[in-house]
Amino acid sequence: MARTLIFLMMTFVTILPYYSVLAYCFYNKMSDATEVSIVQVEGQLKTTLISSISFEHFNMPPGSKECCPYTDNECSREKKQDSTCKFLLSYRKGPNKPDTKKQAGRAVIGSCGGYITATGTYDSFSYQVYDENNKQIASGP
Repeated sequence: MARTLIFLMMTFVTILPYYSVLAYCFYNKMSDATEVSIVQVEGQLKTTLISSISFEHFNMPPGSKECCPYTDNECSREKKQDSTCKFLLSYRKGPNKPDTKKQAGRAVIGSCGGYITATGTYDSFSYQVYDENNKQIASGP
């Protein structure tokens, strides 16, 4: 039993580096209580005449993440990792600061197989965009 468990664990650890990301993800890595909102505005297949948004997450607390698989055309119209997606990012001070005005949205373009991280603090907000190969392709304040 123990040998089987060790074999399975070694197999998993060996395969893990070759596993490819099947979704674009957004990570809130803010170092204070800043909440971040993200909405995908381009790159997905719109299934109705009225624009439908399948990836929208509001007031995400630090430490949270949300993902959407590029293999789903509601996340990536072409179902390809290197397809382009466009998002709007905005942020506000944490839940105990409801009177704080939300900062205007920033348009962020990324890869449908990549990810975006929000870092810093409310007063020093920044974001980084990575492609499907973990290469940073953009950043901003």
